[in-house]
Amino acid sequence: MNKIDFNPKIKQLKKKARKRSLLETFETELPTFVDIDELIDGAAIDYSVEEKKDIRHLKGKYERYWLDSTKNVVYKDVVNIQPDGKVVIRSFKNLYSGIATYILNTTLQINITMQNEDTPIAMNMIMFVGRNEKEDIECLHALCLSTNADNQASVQHEILIPVLKQETTTLPQRIVVDSLEFFKLNYRLPELMRNLQQRAMSAPSRVKW
Repeated sequence: MNKIDFNPKIKQLKKKARKRSLLETFETELPTFVDIDELIDGAAIDYSVEEKKDIRHLKGKYERYWLDSTKNVVYKDVVNIQPDGKVVIRSFKNLYSGIATYILNTTLQINITMQNEDTPIAMNMIMFVGRNEKEDIECLHALCLSTNADNQASVQHEILIPVLKQETTTLPQRIVVDSLEFFKLNYRLPELMRNLQQRAMSAPSRVKW
């Protein structure tokens, strides 16, 4: 018999010890962010997101509203600004990604560069935020510069509404004017349609004076 078995302190520890499941053992010995397949030479790779201090007061979800070219359909997208400044926009049909920047303590710029993770696009949203926290914002008036169906550069007025409770479920929608969903939206946000109908500007589709 091993000499350790005769040690009274060891016997006392054995009495107090309890069996632990394999799952419990695994959870206590590895950090929560570790994938077992991502261990290299026994060292874990840390995939935790680094938070950008200048954008953290604006992080979270927003509802983005905009009108189509016919002015008869309101689209609602879900914008998610992540702690590191990365942005994901989930629309009715597509998924867009880009980056958010907070400039000179006044302006929020969202630059979208990718559609469905493989198609490069150009879309730039600029809006005044000031020094307000997300919780103090009722809505953001954004100018969105992008290309239309004819590949013509155009700009339109859009509205972003903060979703203050992160557990709130909000989904992209295509809302036809005068439909039941439209009347529900108009009841919830009575100022929305008037702001969306403000005159949009577009650049001529030519490369000469």
